Amino acid sequence: MDKTSQISKSGSLISGGIAGCIARTFTSPLEVIKTLKQTTSSSKSFSQCFKNIYETEGIRGYFRGNGTYLIRTLPYSAIQFLTFEQTNNYLANNNINKNIRYLISGASAGFTSLTFTYPLEVIRTRLTIQSRQNPEYTGITNAYTKIVQTEGIRGLFKGYTMSCMGFIPYLTINFYTFNYLKDNTNPTGNTLINLANGSVAGTAAISITYPSDLIRRKLQVNKEQNIGIFKTIKNIYKINGIRGFYSGYFTGIAKVTPQSGITFMIYELCKRYIIENKVI
Repeated sequence: MDKTSQISKSGSLISGGIAGCIARTFTSPLEVIKTLKQTTSSSKSFSQCFKNIYETEGIRGYFRGNGTYLIRTLPYSAIQFLTFEQTNNYLANNNINKNIRYLISGASAGFTSLTFTYPLEVIRTRLTIQSRQNPEYTGITNAYTKIVQTEGIRGLFKGYTMSCMGFIPYLTINFYTFNYLKDNTNPTGNTLINLANGSVAGTAAISITYPSDLIRRKLQVNKEQNIGIFKTIKNIYKINGIRGFYSGYFTGIAKVTPQSGITFMIYELCKRYIIENKVI
């Protein structure tokens, strides 16, 4: 790997944090609707959910939980890209095949970022789905305190195992697909092609791993002490059959596709600027 194409650790952190926050805010309305469809039994369509949120909460309803999510997204996205870049650089310096590098680096990025930020993900999910008329939690600190008091520390890691099973493969596929496409279709680093390649990468990743994401959400919002992966899977199948594992899938695609595209596009723009101008 050309040393001039490598970004510093601080550069990766800053670029990843900026990219994640911009992409997350842009797609917040889709994330809210996707989470509601995954965690409730409502049969409302996407357009009906969109309209209902506006009628009951106004514009702010589309950004429900976004502040909490950004608190998680900033370190999550920063750690994710830092880990990918550093792992990829290390493996490149040891002459590892680039396709193998991308797979290993993507998996490392997924595990590291997920583990460090998972409690914030659980809190963000709880804040997103709670009723605005009768909220259970007043904010991040209150949610943290109540979850720990009623469910113990384990409550902050509900769904963690399922998340590892789904998210690590998701990020592995996402990073691999984007970098593979970048190498083969975009040697000049065209911004719009990065956007398209990132969108394709996100679509491929979520399509393959979507059921695990849905199970993870169910586990995160369930307050029973003895609920587990297999019981959750059984309940989903009993109520909705195989289709139940893809509840909210198209909303998920509508959210993940642009979010992944924007994230990679912004990251590559920031990365190029930092490397070319040697600002960090």
